[in-house]
Amino acid sequence: LRTLEILADQLAIAVVNSELFSETQEHLSQRRLLHHITTTAASGTTLEEALTSAVNGLQVTMSGDRVSILLLDRDRRELHIQAWVGYSEDAASVLVPMGSGITGWVAAHRKLLRVDDVTRDPRYITVSENTRSELAIPLLYRNELLGVLNVESEQVAAYSENDEEMLGTLAGSLAAIIANARLLDQIRRQSERERLL
Repeated sequence: LRTLEILADQLAIAVVNSELFSETQEHLSQRRLLHHITTTAASGTTLEEALTSAVNGLQVTMSGDRVSILLLDRDRRELHIQAWVGYSEDAASVLVPMGSGITGWVAAHRKLLRVDDVTRDPRYITVSENTRSELAIPLLYRNELLGVLNVESEQVAAYSENDEEMLGTLAGSLAAIIANARLLDQIRRQSERERLL
């Protein structure tokens, strides 16, 4: 009996170690994908190209969920979808006023929001009938709101704190990429204007 107890303890330790190793490998894999998404987006020659490569990479990372990046139009105080994957073509025409819907709430409050069941949240604006859970993160650069990173799943409670952390890191990188792309575009336009003059 004592021998079997010792053996059972050793097997339990082996199982826990195996689970920890598997978890660590999964985190490492996610971090590598995150790095790949960021570097691919940063190497885009235009803002559209950068954001499109980011949503495509993120869809692979999040196992087929719908992903969108909405940018803020400060003058109109509304969000428009700049890059998306997993939605119908109609998604391009969606405009979300600040404070409206889940992404609008995130933009207005500048806070991450995870909704485990969108059918129970009155803020949800139906873009896809099959959506059950949503995670939206503000894109902030030097305390300026640039937009919202949004992921949706057909599963209830699909996202975890780990997903929040991973997407929060990506959102920071994307915000910097957006800000730099806008600055580069502004410099190009100014240079073109000066050349014409």
